[in-house]
Amino acid sequence: MIKCSQRGNVEPFRVMDVMQAANNLEQAGHTIVHMEVGQPSTSAPEKALQELKDSLLSDSYGYGQATGLLSLRER
Repeated sequence: MIKCSQRGNVEPFRVMDVMQAANNLEQAGHTIVHMEVGQPSTSAPEKALQELKDSLLSDSYGYGQATGLLSLRER
């Protein structure tokens, strides 16, 4: 008897919904920067790296909301 992996039985999760929405927007002609899953093929933009550095140096980091900061999602 061959035992099969159970990894294929994992229910879809939120990131898959985000990825589908991003793909739909891309197919509709919008420019999309895919950061919803996996490892990006390019490095982060310089401004994002500088913001991260500033944040880390300010010692104001810690756990945040699971869905991210509203102010960043709105941007």
